[in-house]
Amino acid sequence: MHFGRTDIICLLQYVYRTITSDYLALGQRMTTCLPFQPNQIVCIEQGDALLFAEVIQVSELRPMSWLRPLLLCKAPSDWNADPVEQAAELAEQICDLREGADLLWPLALLRAALDTEVIPLLTKLSAYKPQPGDRLAHRQLQEFTRRAWQASPEAFRL
Repeated sequence: MHFGRTDIICLLQYVYRTITSDYLALGQRMTTCLPFQPNQIVCIEQGDALLFAEVIQVSELRPMSWLRPLLLCKAPSDWNADPVEQAAELAEQICDLREGADLLWPLALLRAALDTEVIPLLTKLSAYKPQPGDRLAHRQLQEFTRRAWQASPEAFRL
C-alpha cells in the first residue's frame, strides 16, 4: 500500500490532535481536582512532621508541582484540639527552610494549608533571620523527603 504526502500529513495532524486533547483533558482534570495556584501555601504531612511550602508552578503535563519549602515542624499531638492551640504547639518547633532547595513534589501528597495553622507559623518564622548554608535544616529536609519517598514510592513514579 502506498501513502501519499497528503495522507501522511492528515495522519500526523490526527495524531497531534489526539495527543493534545489527551494532555488537555488530563490537565483540566488535574486542576479541577487539585486547584493549587502559584504562591499558595501547601502542606505535606509525613509521620509526625509537617512541611509547609509555597507553590511556584504546577505542571500541566504531569501531576507534579514545583515547591519552595518554607518551614518544617512537628505535627500537633491532638488534631481535634482548638486550631489556636494547635498553632501554638506547631510554632514551638520550627525549622526554617527558606534558604533551602526547591522540590518537585507529587500533587497527590499535597493539601492546602489552613489559614489557622499557617499564619501563626509564618508570623513566628518572620522573626527568624535566614541562615544561609544551615546544615541542620538541610539534613532535616533531606530526612523528611527520604521518609516521604519510602512511605509513598508509587506517588513519585512518573
